[in-house]
Amino acid sequence: MGHSQKLAQPRASWGIAALAAVMSIVVLSASPATGRGPEKDQFSYIRVEEEQGGAIVKLQTAVREFHPGKDAGPSLQGRKLFLVGAVHIGDKGFYQALQDSLDTKDLVLYEGVRPPGAGRLQYESGRLTDADRAAITKKRLRFLMIGAELAKRKNAPTPATVAELDKAVGDRLGRFIEDCGVDAWDRPIEVVPPTPDHGRIEFVSLGADGRTGGEGVDADLRSTDLDPLGPDEVPTGKEQGIQSKLAHALGLSFQLDVMKHGKPNWRSSDLSIDQIEARMGGGDGKGEPSALFEMLSGSSFSAKVAGVLLDLVSMSKTISTVVKVAMIDMLSQADDLLGAAGKNADSGPMAEMGQLMDIIIKDRNAVVAADLRHALENEPEVRNIAIIYGAGHMNELEGRIRELGFEPVNEYWFTAIRCDVRQSGMSVKEISDMRRQIKSAIQDAMNQPSRTDKRRRGD
Repeated sequence: MGHSQKLAQPRASWGIAALAAVMSIVVLSASPATGRGPEKDQFSYIRVEEEQGGAIVKLQTAVREFHPGKDAGPSLQGRKLFLVGAVHIGDKGFYQALQDSLDTKDLVLYEGVRPPGAGRLQYESGRLTDADRAAITKKRLRFLMIGAELAKRKNAPTPATVAELDKAVGDRLGRFIEDCGVDAWDRPIEVVPPTPDHGRIEFVSLGADGRTGGEGVDADLRSTDLDPLGPDEVPTGKEQGIQSKLAHALGLSFQLDVMKHGKPNWRSSDLSIDQIEARMGGGDGKGEPSALFEMLSGSSFSAKVAGVLLDLVSMSKTISTVVKVAMIDMLSQADDLLGAAGKNADSGPMAEMGQLMDIIIKDRNAVVAADLRHALENEPEVRNIAIIYGAGHMNELEGRIRELGFEPVNEYWFTAIRCDVRQSGMSVKEISDMRRQIKSAIQDAMNQPSRTDKRRRGD
């Protein structure tokens, strides 16, 4: 092998690792950046199955059922817990099957990063000063401004309360409006209808002292004193993030477009964008997303380029099928690939993802565990509880629920993506050869030394 070939092979392997890392965070909501797969005593919530000699390739995710162990406390007795591993892009029937199962549960804790300002106060990082609370309240006021504009575009009556605004907005954002009905001092935000003096609805917090007027942190906070909403702040319903674009290109569905998360037994259990930003040490304090969130929302330059490429993919059945089966193989080794991407990337979203995966996984899982404990301790009528999160979260989350006293008793597998490789126009052998090359490149990426190792060796 010539010198140029030796150089090309590692670069190709790293390209596979980077691509798979992007795919993993888009489709699986990421996996721990440990640089290795699950330990022998861990359960894998994702697998690949083949039928008809490799003509049919299926990506499957697991639902694992837990019952209280023999040493579990009295609050767990009679409870059942289900960990539902998901991918965020899959066959429509996959989400319909999950929905049917989850709708039978008493409580469903679900994943969904909240908008800036819509995070719950108990999950803010660090001790909050009154200045911190004022900043959080301004974000909430701004989120309510967005809600009011959405309600206006729907020709809904002017809401007199936040609850009325919640009902008027509905859909994906509406479920977070009620959480923003109190300021960061846990006092109700007042809703002031339009008047001849100001033609728009106003949302008001009375500041740290809870009294009208005041100065500094005691000053009233008014939505009308904030900058007007920008043209890109209010969703039109036509936006497509990178997840929706990838789903369309591959003939699949995006989870949020299919599943109904607003049902009474469903409860959001996640951090907000700005809470994640605070843990990352990034952002500008105004809730603006990092490169990672810009990539997912489709607003970054790299996401726009990816969107153009995905449009081209969607125009070719051959390319779409090849990309789909390649994605299935990559996702089955997402744990390893994310570790490789994190340790080898020097900058950009991949480096950020590798360095901050503990926040993406562990901090968000901590929210789920806390919400679960609260339900177990305070809601005795809730007997069957399901947690639906990206499959990459599940091993770490399972460790947390085992500590609570639950033990696994059953597992059920759902087919998330079914791919007939013959639809590519290529033979099964040709596709199998391609898959072997991808797996070989994945292994090469796994074997590449990290930057730290290279420095130690003086490479």
